[in-house]
Amino acid sequence: VVGEAGPDRYQYFVNKYLAGRTPVERALTLGCGAGEFERGMAQYNFCREHEAVDIAEGAIEKATALARAAGYTHISYAVADLNLLIASAFAWMYHRTGDTTYRDRGDQVFAGGVTGAYLDGPKQFNQNYMWSFDYVTWRSE
Repeated sequence: VVGEAGPDRYQYFVNKYLAGRTPVERALTLGCGAGEFERGMAQYNFCREHEAVDIAEGAIEKATALARAAGYTHISYAVADLNLLIASAFAWMYHRTGDTTYRDRGDQVFAGGVTGAYLDGPKQFNQNYMWSFDYVTWRSE
């Protein structure tokens, strides 16, 4: 019925896609902004550990403050340039979880990036070069 209050978008998502399967162990949000999604999902016991990243330092500071004020200690925020996270994201998840699926997929992405790298532009070269070290470090730990 029009005008009737229903579940908010976070509750709708949990009910529709995760009914009976929450909390999930771990979640990662890429491009979290000021953290509205993470705080919204936390109301419904979405996950035990929620990590979120964004390129904007000010947004991360705001997200962190708002999550702490709400008592959501299971949410952590970090500044990261998502334009640079491809194989490194897999290696980071492997480093955090020990799940070899992330390592194996990261290896495939990394190998494809090496053989198919576009190195004629300074931005692409810098990104491939800089994040290769993080990939190898995170993957090896």
